Amino acid sequence: HKFYSIDFEAFCTLANGVYPCEIGISEFTLKGGELRNFHSLIDPRPFPPNQYVTIRYTTKKIHGIDPSALEKPHKDINGIWNHIVAFTNAKQNSNNNYLLAKDPVMERKCLNWLS
Repeated sequence: HKFYSIDFEAFCTLANGVYPCEIGISEFTLKGGELRNFHSLIDPRPFPPNQYVTIRYTTKKIHGIDPSALEKPHKDINGIWNHIVAFTNAKQNSNNNYLLAKDPVMERKCLNWLS
């Protein structure tokens, strides 16, 4: 059986949605340990105008991402979603895969935003 650990980081979470900035997924098996990883920065713009101070703070201080790195994130949201589907073999209707989430509510919001 394969296990996938997923973690999103977000610029901010508001009542009307989430603004993810980064995703990481690792694939594991009990026998083989960590097998491979997927990582991507995400550009969720446009941001709500009243959140720029929060976004600048979380980018640098909390996530440790230099704001200049955000000039080259994936802007192709469908492309990121397709990478996630391919990485986790989600198109195969397999009961042999399990998804572990650090923060299930946040991860679900981010996955819904991407999909």
